[in-house]
Amino acid sequence: MTVRATKNIIDLKDHGLLFFISGKCGSRSVKQMVASMGYAKPHPKESQIMLPYLQPQQIPKDRFKIFIARNPWSRLCSMYKTKVYLRLTQRFSRLGFKRKMPFIDFVRKICRTTDQQISNIRNEGLFQAAAHYYSQTVFAIDKEGQWLPKAVVQLEKVDEQWPVLQEFMEHTFDVLLPPFPPNDRVDPEHDLDYRRLYCDATVAMVAKRYARDIELLDYNGPPEDYEWQKK
Repeated sequence: MTVRATKNIIDLKDHGLLFFISGKCGSRSVKQMVASMGYAKPHPKESQIMLPYLQPQQIPKDRFKIFIARNPWSRLCSMYKTKVYLRLTQRFSRLGFKRKMPFIDFVRKICRTTDQQISNIRNEGLFQAAAHYYSQTVFAIDKEGQWLPKAVVQLEKVDEQWPVLQEFMEHTFDVLLPPFPPNDRVDPEHDLDYRRLYCDATVAMVAKRYARDIELLDYNGPPEDYEWQKK
């Protein structure tokens, strides 16, 4: 299939690094960190910055490739909260989502949309919105089906895994990685009880749609503290 990246692959040429990121997977924190490493350039829009993004076909072979991952079940919860529940974005509305639509309908709609169907969206703005529910790993597999990343950092375990990666990069490549920035977008006042969103049906939908992510990123299932609504 043809994969179109929006801002999912960041090339840190001077450090010999490359980051794979996806929507709702800590991408804001990674971009903040990359900017602090001197890779940000002014953007015509003063509120934005430009980073060295690549398309999948442009990935250099000589970079140490790092993948920032998130539990697929948590990822959809976060997407539901920020794109549909609290405020329906215009682009998600044009894709057919409804404000505060039932979570099961949200999950069903996403899980029925394949990565190829996302790639085929011609309108660039709608494609960028739909790319939020691309498989996370779709950008990190080459034409021969080889898995490219050398390190995977799970967002849920970033506090324990990132320091290990920092030490490895310093001792092996003499590269100093800054601390991983905290996610400052959590709003407890408007938080959802994610543990009560899922039922057995939606758990199974996500498991099927994102099976490759779950395998390659080493997720055994939904977060253990979720309480399933048995139906």
